Amino acid sequence: MVSLLVDIGNTNIKSAVYSDGCLSERRIFSVNGSDPTDMFETHWLSDGERPDKVLVSNVSTPSVIHALASFSKIHFDTVVEVVKPVKSYRGMKTEYEDPERLGVDRWLASLAAWLRCLSNVCVVDVGTALTIDVVTASGVHLGGLIAPGPTLMQQSLASGAAALVREDLSEVEFFGTNTKDAMSLGCLSAFGGIFNTVEKRLDSLGLRDVVWYLTGGGAEAIASQIPAIFTSAPDLVLDGLVEFN
Repeated sequence: MVSLLVDIGNTNIKSAVYSDGCLSERRIFSVNGSDPTDMFETHWLSDGERPDKVLVSNVSTPSVIHALASFSKIHFDTVVEVVKPVKSYRGMKTEYEDPERLGVDRWLASLAAWLRCLSNVCVVDVGTALTIDVVTASGVHLGGLIAPGPTLMQQSLASGAAALVREDLSEVEFFGTNTKDAMSLGCLSAFGGIFNTVEKRLDSLGLRDVVWYLTGGGAEAIASQIPAIFTSAPDLVLDGLVEFN
């Protein structure tokens, strides 16, 4: 069986083909300001094999799903399966008060990370938002936190102050001696504070030997602030979708 796995985020769409136990034909593209159908045709209508199944994680607007469902029916003769969080799956149980309100991307990434090692895990997903989720070795998803991602944090500063312009974050040795460095230091310090808070709460819960996973399009920008050795896992959400294949 050939499956098309699709991770629809707030900014980008990531996809991969899953067949014979392997992910291949990875794609990443933005649909902002464009017709999603045009992008689907560009990236998925190649000479390759048509998928038997289309599995989707979606945190974007319903319009993208509607376009994908129509495209899949016309070109693949396949009904799109949209994955939703549930209280318990494959041995992982979430303590979220209302699992349906838990972002499916967070849930899938947590599931995939935990199934990789069956240890205490901390999943850092850096996109439009920064999300951090914790799962115990016994499979209990404790919840997590949500904060602005690097781009959103800088955009917030720039939109509220005419003299500030959003630029890529960069390391600053001591203090910023220009506006760009001062903004970089401020934003990176904020992320460092978030990670230190998480680390203290892990300690207070007695969680030891935590395996940290880093994923998401903005991961590189803040990787230096993570206070532990981490594993880069850019396809965690897609890996989570594999569990529904």
